[in-house]
Amino acid sequence: MINYIILQLPMSNPSKFMNLNWVEKKFGVPDKEDYVQVYAGKEIDYQDTETILNAIWDKLNINHPADYHAHSLSVSDVVGLNVDSHSWEFYYVDSIGFKRIWRV
Repeated sequence: MINYIILQLPMSNPSKFMNLNWVEKKFGVPDKEDYVQVYAGKEIDYQDTETILNAIWDKLNINHPADYHAHSLSVSDVVGLNVDSHSWEFYYVDSIGFKRIWRV
């Protein structure tokens, strides 16, 4: 089982719903401080990073959990995966797929 969090930008942020290429050209690497955590969950079926990210995408776009109250997972959102007890990897939801942008 892997823990994950969903981060979203406030509606007032000019990077909201913009792809990563556009954001990096205008502002550089997205700043984690601009994001707000809107959800935390656990995913049971962890095989590899791509599989888990796609499963989270499906869950938050097709079958929203009852306790999920944010907008559907969209471009500019970030999915954080707790890869071990000490590390998190953060993936930008891009126009096509996900791109890792931070590791802490």
